[in-house]
Amino acid sequence: MRQRRLVAVLIQFNLYGLLWMSGSISSSLAQQQTSLPPLPEPLTFEYAMSQVDINHPELQLNEAQAEQQLVESDTGVRSLVLGRLRWVEPPSFNPDRSHDDHRLAILVDKKLYDFGRSASRMQAAQQNIESQQLLYQDARQQRRIEIMQHYFDVVLADLQFYQANEAMAVAFVELDKRRDRNELGQVSDIGVLQQDAEFQKIRKQRFESQNQQRITRSRLAYILGRPGQLPDAVIRPVNLPHLSRPLPEVEVIQAQALKNSSILRALRAQIAAAQADVAAARAGDNPVLYGGAEANAYSKERANYDTWRVGVHLEVPLTTGGRVDADTAKRQAEIYR
Repeated sequence: MRQRRLVAVLIQFNLYGLLWMSGSISSSLAQQQTSLPPLPEPLTFEYAMSQVDINHPELQLNEAQAEQQLVESDTGVRSLVLGRLRWVEPPSFNPDRSHDDHRLAILVDKKLYDFGRSASRMQAAQQNIESQQLLYQDARQQRRIEIMQHYFDVVLADLQFYQANEAMAVAFVELDKRRDRNELGQVSDIGVLQQDAEFQKIRKQRFESQNQQRITRSRLAYILGRPGQLPDAVIRPVNLPHLSRPLPEVEVIQAQALKNSSILRALRAQIAAAQADVAAARAGDNPVLYGGAEANAYSKERANYDTWRVGVHLEVPLTTGGRVDADTAKRQAEIYR
């Protein structure tokens, strides 16, 4: 009994979750729909193709650009203001018996050279940006194909409906003629029933083609970012000069596809980025040269209190605890993947 109650509670909880998710998705789609202008009437092929870039995700490209900016900021100039309020008890041998020991300073430093680490990271970031741009271009081309496919599905559904509607009208006229001739004794009842069966068959096809009109329009409205806005009239395009151009041989098309494929070019850029990541990981234990300058103002004078300083310092790692080897192996595995 307790198990049945538990199952009932779980089912109810899942139903509530599904309802909440569907409500969130519906509200998101409604918000997206209201942010776009309605589809024009009649809908043209040119307008449909102009909606290629509507609500297209660019998150990955933004992430790749953010990675490049992060690398650039690592080698940029850093500056900060340092303030200190401090009260001290001076030693007995110090003639200055004041207790305030305050400081105001401006510090500027920059990584001057890290022996290839930043250069490799920058190369990896640039290759990632190129890869994401190529993937974006491929997604945009795929979206163009989807829009064309759904648009011509609507055109084809309209043509099929017009054909079925005309055929039903002809079949109905023929049925009406046979009924009149049957009353005059010129056609048997079987002949009338045969024509009626043919009429009902064509009538069913007309209803199916009419339903197909609504289905194809619904898919077209969805791919254009306007779910529920079914266009009444869709203009059949007549000026398509690309369809009349001669096609080369299949081998030529295959060679062009392998050479110009956005996916293959994006994968090559990803491999180059992964190789640059390996080089950056191997340079993880290289020395780093920094340059810096600072200007100070103190409330008291001491021997080691300089008004300004300028200098460079070199950091040479002695051990990294295996971090560099582990990071290099991880980046190398990414190349293999």
